[in-house]
Amino acid sequence: MDTYFNMEFINNFFNKPINIFFSIFAIIGSWFWVKLYSSKFISFLFIANFLFILFSSLKAAQLYSTHTFPLSIMAIIMIGFGIDSIIKLVKGNLKKWVLEILALFLIFNSFWAIHKSNIAITEQLQNIADAVSWVKGLENNEKIALTLDFDGLIPKNKACLLREYDANASDNYRIHKLAKLLKMPLSDSISKFTIPILAQSFAFEDEKLFDTQYQIALKYVDSDSTKRFDTVYFFENNNNMSHCILKDQALRSFQAGKYKYIISKDQIPNLTPVKSFIKNGGDIFWAYEFKSVK
Repeated sequence: MDTYFNMEFINNFFNKPINIFFSIFAIIGSWFWVKLYSSKFISFLFIANFLFILFSSLKAAQLYSTHTFPLSIMAIIMIGFGIDSIIKLVKGNLKKWVLEILALFLIFNSFWAIHKSNIAITEQLQNIADAVSWVKGLENNEKIALTLDFDGLIPKNKACLLREYDANASDNYRIHKLAKLLKMPLSDSISKFTIPILAQSFAFEDEKLFDTQYQIALKYVDSDSTKRFDTVYFFENNNNMSHCILKDQALRSFQAGKYKYIISKDQIPNLTPVKSFIKNGGDIFWAYEFKSVK
């Protein structure tokens, strides 16, 4: 990341008013917990662990809701303390109104969050679905370079499957992957026979799964009449990815005529897209055909 913490995740979190609302209650709850709980050691230990996990999580370049789920469970306890402590400060009939307003607010927010989540998922995938439909309308066995978002969504022809199968089984690729994972000099492992068995078992678990998938796909590809394509996938980096190439390499190859089409998240200077997938909500994609110069 360009920043010490994942500022994209932090900004998205605070862009939602409900997150600010609960964060305030979590802070209030932490203060009341330390002040009122019978064991200050337990309360300080819990809060310190929460802050440690939060610190570690926010340093990750990629964060999903599943990554922050433990933090959510811990935060619920502090939020509960905060809400309970504030309600206790309210006197008389006003307490009933506060409880009812909070309950209605939580119920409304739950339904609204589910509704927005469903819409967001639909919108996020719409451009990808439209692009996949467009690709499937091209000529059979067409050579196409696509951003990594489409890997697994486009039917691959035999040439593509064989190329990816060989790349996945490459000893050279696996040795380099293990060297990166274990920070091990390449000179210390010049063949798969010198790599520790235990290291192979955890480092190459994905490769073994892909190997099985490729074998099954290759067994039936000749008997399948479905339209298929010779696809190549690219990304900003290809660390520990056997068949993904770098984005700049894909652009150079396309401009050299190696691929008939390319689908990118970024517009390519001096080229006119033959198709755009720019509906609101999801990632935007542009499709270019070789020699489509302005």
